[in-house]
Amino acid sequence: MGRAESRPDTLRSIDDLWKFPAYDVEDIRRDIEENPPFGTYQGVVTDLAPREPQRLYFSGGTTGKVRPTLYTQWDREVSALFMARALYRQGVRPGDVVLNSYQYSTFNGGALFDEAAHHWLNCVVISTSSGNVTPSEKQVQLAADYAATCIMTTGDHLMRIIEVARELGYDPLVDLNIRAVSGLGIERAPRR
Repeated sequence: MGRAESRPDTLRSIDDLWKFPAYDVEDIRRDIEENPPFGTYQGVVTDLAPREPQRLYFSGGTTGKVRPTLYTQWDREVSALFMARALYRQGVRPGDVVLNSYQYSTFNGGALFDEAAHHWLNCVVISTSSGNVTPSEKQVQLAADYAATCIMTTGDHLMRIIEVARELGYDPLVDLNIRAVSGLGIERAPRR
C-alpha cells in the first residue's frame, strides 16, 4: 500500500477517485530534477530493457525542459489499441489507405497513429509526417495518386492540406477519395 493508502482494488466506483493522489506537471518536473534523467514517476527504468523492449519519447519542451517518457512494449500495444478504437470511431476501416501526416519525431504521436492503423486496423499506411518533412504539395499528390481514404493529422494541418489541394487545382470533396479524417481535435468526418 502506498502513501495514499489506496490500491487498485480500492477503486470500485467514480466516487472512489478522490482516494487516489493527484499530480500535475510540476510534480513530474520536480521528480525528474530529483531523480535524473528519467524521474521515477513512470515506474519504468531502463535497467529492464534487456527483458522488456522500450522506447524513449519526449514532451515538446515548449514550457521548459523536455520531459522523458519510457514506453514499454505493453504500453505501446495498449496505446495503439486504444488509438485504433478511436480511429475506427472516426471512420477508419480495415483496408483503408491512410495518409499519416503526424510528425515522426521525439513525440510518439506519428508512430502511435501508424501502429494503430497498420497493426490493429489492417490499413495501408502512407507515412509522410507533416509539411516540414514531406511538403504539403507532395502529401496531396500522394493522397490523389494512391486513392487515400483517410488523413490522420491535426486540425490546422488538415486545413493546410485542403488549401494546398485547392491551389493544385483539386476540389478536395470531389477529386480526392478522402472519406474519413482522424486526429487530435477532430471528432469524426462525415461519410459520403
